Amino acid sequence: MWVKRDGYRKAMEEFIDIDSTAEGATKYTDVKEQKEKQAVTDPNAYAVWGYGKLGDVVYSGSALAASLTAYTDAVNGDIPNVSPSNKTLSIGAICLADGTEIMLADKNSRLAPRSDERKPQGMALVYAALIQKGLKTIDDVPARIRAEVEALLAEQDHE
Repeated sequence: MWVKRDGYRKAMEEFIDIDSTAEGATKYTDVKEQKEKQAVTDPNAYAVWGYGKLGDVVYSGSALAASLTAYTDAVNGDIPNVSPSNKTLSIGAICLADGTEIMLADKNSRLAPRSDERKPQGMALVYAALIQKGLKTIDDVPARIRAEVEALLAEQDHE
């Protein structure tokens, strides 16, 4: 695997799951502290928090990241020159190690365990968070999910 740092391609040594068990980071705001506890400091290490869920099957984030990187390289002539960071990975939800789904839950756009039965789609949540942070506007949202993003933003304004 390769990663681009400082304008140069360098070998990536490993993908590391940030612990998302009860003893680890169960919400996004705990990730930095957990990363430090795990001593994930190597610039060639790719730290991943969260697992992917498809149906009832839970996949580690590191396995998904490594697989997507390998796939991206393979479809580009086995040349690691395209970043997988903006490539789509089809999962049903992001979750903790125990399968508990997580979502954007408060006005501060922090990830927290899901507490309701509503099942918003991943990209709608991402766009809602980016809009809340001022990084995107509603005009940047693809038309097919714009209504869902608007509903999420309205719901969060009323919490």
